Amino acid sequence: MNTTHQLDGFIKQDCEFTELFRAVCNDEYESIVKNNKFIYFPYAMEMKWFATSYEHAKIWADSLYPDDTYKIIKVTIPLLQIRNMFFCKSLDGIGPAFAADVGLLNEIAKKVELI
Repeated sequence: MNTTHQLDGFIKQDCEFTELFRAVCNDEYESIVKNNKFIYFPYAMEMKWFATSYEHAKIWADSLYPDDTYKIIKVTIPLLQIRNMFFCKSLDGIGPAFAADVGLLNEIAKKVELI
């Protein structure tokens, strides 16, 4: 499978960094702020999934947190590092997504912002 070809559709080839989006519960957000990094969160998957657009992250957030108790974060990573993440062309039938374990994520994340 040619992963590079799959990525070409939504990664800007002329930039150094790319942005990914993740819906998190309030407790996970607070843990990121408190620890200044991603940590393994109780009762959550070890891999952290990220949408390639805010709109897709919002769809996941609305389905995972129907009571609107979530936040959406934007993570900036070096474009070349995205190739080290697991890729799914259409996660849950919603859209493309990337996943990384927290070790890799903490190494490659250059910026985390609340949206």
